[in-house]
Amino acid sequence: MVASTKSGQPLTSLKPGMAGFVARFTDQFIGGKLLSMGILPGSRVELVRRSPFGGSIYARVDNALVALRREEAACIILR
Repeated sequence: MVASTKSGQPLTSLKPGMAGFVARFTDQFIGGKLLSMGILPGSRVELVRRSPFGGSIYARVDNALVALRREEAACIILR
């Protein structure tokens, strides 16, 4: 079951299976990169899994799987 997030949570604070919608980005430079990858404000993001030892985060963004660095995922704020 997919749970909804509270307002203003970064993607890195979710547990696998939880989802939310992109509200904004905290870093303008990384935000531009994420926009070019198709991660847009309003996109549904579900945390699929985390790699061990704090590496990549795997997420489903509008039915596409993406791997994000921890720094990239931390700047995605969900509602």
